[in-house]
Amino acid sequence: MCLELFASTLGIKVTHVPFRGDAGAVTGLLSKNVDAIVAPASAALGNIRGGNFRALAITSKERWPALKDVPSVAETVSPNFEMIAWIGVATTHGVPRPIIDRLNSAIRGAIADPEVDKQLYNLGGFPKSSTPEEAIERVKFEIARWKGVVEKAGIPKR
Repeated sequence: MCLELFASTLGIKVTHVPFRGDAGAVTGLLSKNVDAIVAPASAALGNIRGGNFRALAITSKERWPALKDVPSVAETVSPNFEMIAWIGVATTHGVPRPIIDRLNSAIRGAIADPEVDKQLYNLGGFPKSSTPEEAIERVKFEIARWKGVVEKAGIPKR
């Protein structure tokens, strides 16, 4: 989907080659069956550092210090481009607000812990916490964005 977002942002066409997960995509690139892949840092970093891959760009707006010489897509070809994977915590409807606030506080505390922050960063993340309201807005934004990408790319709905 990231590649479809990239292609639609730049107005280019790409050929999608489906793989079952990141390991298959990495194998496809290593075996030269594909010319490029979009993969999370955790799947590609070892091969980048080992010289098997050449990182062309990262999809966050800012550079990642672990690959400080690799520019972002926003720096190079599309100033507003950003595609980051994010993780949210959700619960069922009707959970009392004090419980939600307590859970949110615990998560924010964990992310603020320097050791947790370091581990997440080393995996390719940019650790950041949010409020429940910010998370709801993020979900709404992502649904609208990906719905637009699917429609523009002509991806069939099942």
